[in-house]
Amino acid sequence: MRSQAGAGLAPLTGLAAALSNRMDDAIRELCEPLSDDVAVVATGGYGQGLLAPHSDIDLLMLANRRLAASEVRPLLLPLWDANVRVGHAVRTPKETVRLAGSDVPTLAAHLTMRHLHGPTDVVDETVRRLDKAVAPRVRRVVDVLVEVNVGGEESK
Repeated sequence: MRSQAGAGLAPLTGLAAALSNRMDDAIRELCEPLSDDVAVVATGGYGQGLLAPHSDIDLLMLANRRLAASEVRPLLLPLWDANVRVGHAVRTPKETVRLAGSDVPTLAAHLTMRHLHGPTDVVDETVRRLDKAVAPRVRRVVDVLVEVNVGGEESK
């Protein structure tokens, strides 16, 4: 059940979804020069398919091999030139899982992974590995996320 206050946000949510869709289109176009084995994934807030005006975007470039920085520059440079704030990472599925396993904010950002470009198998593999790695520690992860997101309010 939606609150009356939340019901008035529908136009803003529609705007955020439309902005996200436009950014998706731009990113997919910029991905054309990337190698066929590179997947580009939206994470964090942008991974939810909502983008507020002037907010940053978080991108994860995934491949089953180590990527050189020069391989992802065709995507990133035009975004930077357009003054888009881009948080980005270039990793293999194994590296992604290892880092998410030791860093809860990284794990939290990856909870909203959304495929934008490239092979889906590398994204699916990453999600499977994350699920397997996180499942035994779900309670601890939830506790840490609650502490990070709500803890400051409780301590006031």
